[in-house]
Parts: sequence; C-alpha cells; structure tokens
Amino acid sequence: MGNLNLKTFAMSLGLAGASLGTPQAATIVYDNALRDINNDSCNFTRSCVVALTGSDAAAGTILSEGIAQNGTLGDLFPNDGDFFELSIDAFGLGLGFLKNSNLPNTSRFLAVLTLSVDRDVTWTGGAFTSVQVLDPQLGDENSSTTPAVTVLGPGVNTTIFENEANFNMAPGNQTQGTDGFEPREFTLDGLGITFLAGETYTLAFRDFANAGDGNEALVQQNNMNFVTTASIPLPATAWMMISALGFLGWRKYRAA
Repeated sequence: MGNLNLKTFAMSLGLAGASLGTPQAATIVYDNALRDINNDSCNFTRSCVVALTGSDAAAGTILSEGIAQNGTLGDLFPNDGDFFELSIDAFGLGLGFLKNSNLPNTSRFLAVLTLSVDRDVTWTGGAFTSVQVLDPQLGDENSSTTPAVTVLGPGVNTTIFENEANFNMAPGNQTQGTDGFEPREFTLDGLGITFLAGETYTLAFRDFANAGDGNEALVQQNNMNFVTTASIPLPATAWMMISALGFLGWRKYRAA
C-alpha cells in the first residue's frame, strides 16, 4: 500500500469515526406535557426551566425561559400576555400578536421571550406553526405585520421565519380545516444560532409594534433542536489505528 493510499485510508477512517460518533440533536418540545426540572407544568407560568432531552451531548443542558421585563426589550415591546400559553393542540409556545377576544388591542401571546443556557449550545432548527392574518373584511389586506422573530444577544442579531414560503394566511386549526396548520419542520441556515452559557438572549416578535386588531400574526414553536458546540472526539481505537498507519509509512520511507 503506497504512502498516498495510506493517507487516504487514514483520512477516510477518521471521517467515518467522526460520523459514527455524531448523535441526534437534543430537543425541547412545547406541549401541554412540558414539565420543568421540578416536574411542574410550564403552561400558564411566567418562566420555565427545563433540561434538554436526546442523545446529543447537549442533552441535559438547562434551558431557562422567561417573559421579558422592563430593562430588556420588555420596555420597548410590552408583553400583553401574563403567562406562557401552550396551545391545547400542542402546536407550541406562541410569540406574536393574536388578539384577545375580549380586548381587541391586546394580544393573547407574548412579544418577547428571554432565553439562557448553562452551557454553549447551537440552535439548529425544529418545528413551527405560523399565522398571518390577511382578512379584507378587517381592512388588513395590506398588513405590514409578518410572522418573523428576531433573535438578539451577545454576537447574535438575526431574524428568522421572514422568508418562509409556507405560512398560513389566516388563522385556523385542524377542526376548521386550515391547510398546513400542522407544525412544519425547519432548519436554520448555515451553522445555526449559538447561545453562550450564562448569557441572556431574546426572541422578539419583529413587527409587534405594528400589530393590533385586524393586523395580526404569530409564530408558535412546536420544538427546538440543539447540538453541542464542542467538537466530537474520534474514538480512541481510531486514533491508535491512524498512529499505527503513520508509523508504517515512516518505516517505509526510512527503508527506501
């Protein structure tokens, strides 16, 4: 086996070892069964502290979420909702403006959520449900409110969902037969969004300031997927094999 073949084989072995060690993402699912680390329900609470589950090294990460208060974005985008509200149909945790039937200019959902983690992890995607209300009878056929969420924090300033082509254009649910209202999978472009341990990030409904009665939109997170930002080490046996192949190549070179 020539030196080039030895190097190629060693590289292939290394890539195979890395891929074999790549697990599935760790996940949080926002449904009525969601429980915090004390086994208390996260529905109709002002904050929730959960541990991610899954097979990735990110599993076990403590994810803390809350309602933004004054002093953060909460003073710019008031949170009408007093609590997290998880959809009874398990569509997720709502963020946006969908009017309260008793108070037309008050939203049932939040404008801003805070999020922090206890170790570095990268948000890679998940599933969402979204609604943009465009009802000519309400005079909002030219609505400027879009179901988009801005993520802000140390090293992060990006808006997601704004270019999705498969948003619902009117509110609905399974029983009303609205097409596509089931949660849809999404993947964040590039390498995802990295959250650093101990820092506070916000997920803000971008057009909340423009929203109101007849000008509504929301996004509901069904689940969020995370992976660890640490590199995945090769198995020890792979390193031993690569070292042995290098030694064989060196002996062949010396003998030549």
